[in-house]
Amino acid sequence: MNFHFSISDDTLESFETSILHGKYHFKDKNLLRRALRGFIFIDTQDEARKVLAMSGNTTVRQILVNQGQERNISVGNIQDVITHVASNSHLHERGIAIGLDPFILKFPGQLGQPAGRVVMATTIEAIIGAVYIDSQKNANDCEAVMAALGLAWPE
Repeated sequence: MNFHFSISDDTLESFETSILHGKYHFKDKNLLRRALRGFIFIDTQDEARKVLAMSGNTTVRQILVNQGQERNISVGNIQDVITHVASNSHLHERGIAIGLDPFILKFPGQLGQPAGRVVMATTIEAIIGAVYIDSQKNANDCEAVMAALGLAWPE
């Protein structure tokens, strides 16, 4: 069975405006398309999405470490913040709060159903990973996107 699902350029622009609040505009729109591909389908695109999510997870953690160090926070407290902010539950909550669900590509049978906790969390991680790659590993761009997604250091 061969599925052909895609996300239009207009939808990607709407995502950059409404979810990222114009904080980042992708040069390679296919990276964003890959990040927003929420369904689980074993193929090279899914593997590439998982790599984006791994990169995003690592980037979130590193930026939170940097933010904690800038605030002279203890290692234990930095770890507590990372554990909370980078948890699948928190990422899922943030995805719901910012209205990410309509932008996640789903199989036709999943339409109208909200993305599950793991799919939502992985999508957020993949978005940050896509920014990391698209921005040539620019931490400032990643931090701006994290802030737009509500993943900044808690004040």
